[in-house]
Amino acid sequence: MHVHKVSASAHPSPPAAPPRAPHCRQPRPGASQQATGCPAVRGPPPCSATARQQGAPSGMASHSGSELRVLEVDPMLQSHAEHLRYRFQQYQNTRGSIERHAGSLLNFARGAKDYGIHTTDELTVYREWAPAAQAAQLIGDFNGWKPLDMSLGDNGVWFIELPHGPGGAPAIPHGALVKVRLRLPGGEWVDRIPAWIKWAVVPQGEMGAKYVGVHWAPAEAHAWVHPRPPRPATLRIYEAHVGMSSEERAVASYTYFKDSVLPHIHASGYNAIQLMAVQEHAYYGSFGYHVTNPFAASSRSGTPEELKALIDAAHGLGIVVLLDVVHSHISSNCEDGLAGFDFGQGPDENYFLQGDRGYHKEWDSRLFNYAGYEALRYLLSNLHYWIQDMGFDGFRFDGVTSMLYHHHGIGIGFTGNYSEYFSPSTNIDALVYLMLANDMVHELLPSAITIAEDVSGAPTLCRPVGEGGVGFDYRLAMGEPDFWVRTVKQVADEDWSMTGMASALCDRRYSEATVGYVESHDQALVGDQTLAFQLMGTEMYTSMSARQHPLPPRIERGIALHKLIRLITMCLGGESYLNFMGNEFGHPDWIDFPRRVHPYLGVVGTASALPGPAGLGAAAAGTSRDRLDIPYPVDSYYPPSSPAAGRVMAGATSTAAACGACCSPMTCCTPHWGGGMLHAWPWTRREASLPLGTSGSPWQTMHARCWWRRGVPTSLCSTGRPAPATRGWRYQRPAPASTAPCSTPMRGSLGARGGWTAPQSTFLSHGPRKSMAATRH
Repeated sequence: MHVHKVSASAHPSPPAAPPRAPHCRQPRPGASQQATGCPAVRGPPPCSATARQQGAPSGMASHSGSELRVLEVDPMLQSHAEHLRYRFQQYQNTRGSIERHAGSLLNFARGAKDYGIHTTDELTVYREWAPAAQAAQLIGDFNGWKPLDMSLGDNGVWFIELPHGPGGAPAIPHGALVKVRLRLPGGEWVDRIPAWIKWAVVPQGEMGAKYVGVHWAPAEAHAWVHPRPPRPATLRIYEAHVGMSSEERAVASYTYFKDSVLPHIHASGYNAIQLMAVQEHAYYGSFGYHVTNPFAASSRSGTPEELKALIDAAHGLGIVVLLDVVHSHISSNCEDGLAGFDFGQGPDENYFLQGDRGYHKEWDSRLFNYAGYEALRYLLSNLHYWIQDMGFDGFRFDGVTSMLYHHHGIGIGFTGNYSEYFSPSTNIDALVYLMLANDMVHELLPSAITIAEDVSGAPTLCRPVGEGGVGFDYRLAMGEPDFWVRTVKQVADEDWSMTGMASALCDRRYSEATVGYVESHDQALVGDQTLAFQLMGTEMYTSMSARQHPLPPRIERGIALHKLIRLITMCLGGESYLNFMGNEFGHPDWIDFPRRVHPYLGVVGTASALPGPAGLGAAAAGTSRDRLDIPYPVDSYYPPSSPAAGRVMAGATSTAAACGACCSPMTCCTPHWGGGMLHAWPWTRREASLPLGTSGSPWQTMHARCWWRRGVPTSLCSTGRPAPATRGWRYQRPAPASTAPCSTPMRGSLGARGGWTAPQSTFLSHGPRKSMAATRH
């Protein structure tokens, strides 16, 4: 293939776009014309200053740094005034340098429009910042993986320009697999995924294959339909992991989430979704917190266009969508991650710090060089891309505590003494980046929402940058879940102090907005215990039958306390509220990833690999997705119109205690806005008689029989009802001769929007968590 090259002098670093009004966003294909004050801008008009807790975007601000408003708001900061003035001056200096070179902060953050692979009318251009490389080549399947030499431009930017083929076909077509080959200072060559890649996949059919970049430029990109909803005055956030939200023993897709989970979220009254594990991560068990490709939407759940469709659908329901963004560290993977661009070069030529300063020993990950000009461009452009191109409405910034201090909060028990926040341990470079990030995000989208995950309680985090603050809209009330864990585990509930509860839940920084919560993914993932389990323990699995009167005291009180704890936290715990998926109905167990051996489910995996009684082979035959139909102890959501899993809409209004055969406290523990749901969990050896209420019809009865065998129900049969398969159930196995059913029926009813779900359920979850509060995600 002919390669058109230009001299280095003729190709400086990517040009800056002309400045534009801060609230004017570039139109998207298919975006509707809105009366926003900016032609062809998708979404609502720019928010007034009162729409944001922190006021209008501060820009360079009018303060000289000598008098900062944060000193007036919090007089205890006066003893650290010089530190705050120095921090603000560093921010002004950095922003001033950016504006002199790029024209504006927004132009500087448009790196995704210049770096990476782009197609013009005549050329396909690829640019990559790799100043330490001695040579660079573009390789890919678009030309049989033949290396194409790249040229070195200004500022360490390697580039190549490829003319279009016959008929104007791009030299690198949509969907082409691509990598960049770099020669290190020692002379060896290494292959890397382009740093600005928008999608990455694992090639199929290759044993031990690693991720490879994909040029994502579809001819028919997603056409945006719905404008962005207005920013809610009070957030009700539903935190979710898309890949773990399905009933299938597989990674759920963006499309599944849009069609099956989103309606439940909307019906339950949430006005915001916080999506975790969206940025591509090679290790699924990291829950998305060991990011390898920051600009790429995780291919496990689908394509970037399918993610856009999910966000668009949420906007159509009036729900804002927040990205759980990870800029506090990055995966140390080299072959398939950004860390592969570190060849040991100095900080001026590196995205990362070097030596111990560049490595997080608790997370086994790399740390960014927040003082680096190109590192700042990369991170700010990443935020710009997720809002401008992908449609997100804001961010939850992960691991902010690790960013604020050189010690990363490791082994530090923060007491609230202000000297802990303003000292030589404070990372000024990271703070300046966070100030720039909040300013840029709110200039790009004034209605954007930014939330900080900080366990240290750092002052000024949620005050405007122009006042000397860091600029976040909200901070997570990370002490509240810990308070409830201590209270439930250490104090008998009859001894709980009402004054102590109110004091703990109201103990937050004056003038800084807070998101309160009882449980997030930190409490509900592998290795921890949910609130429901802490309250009721293993009795949930044997003593929650609605036919059991009276209920055991621990179950009865646990159900009531679960409701009260969430109600009190929602009322007192902050200006907004967050719930992690499943906790709205008292999810009894942590959420776990599907894996071959599960302590409660026995052996799970592909059908061909599973041992079992005779007769299972026929039921397990099929493709790799047709695995043994073993339900997981996790919960799946279905929209009211979905026929999945034998769900029958209920018209009754009474509330049952719980699912007697399967021990799910869903209805009992769920005062959630859209009505209750009850999932049948096949955890106990019971025969269940399920009275189902259907709208406008009398009670109907469905019988299901569960056998307990190493935690796995190996058979379900119907008695006097259609075969399970005809009702959306997938269990049609003969019962082992060694097991015998028992016959305790269960009954229940739901609210107007509720429904019964058959024993197949889902919400899967993951691997090891960080043990230290200051270092957890």
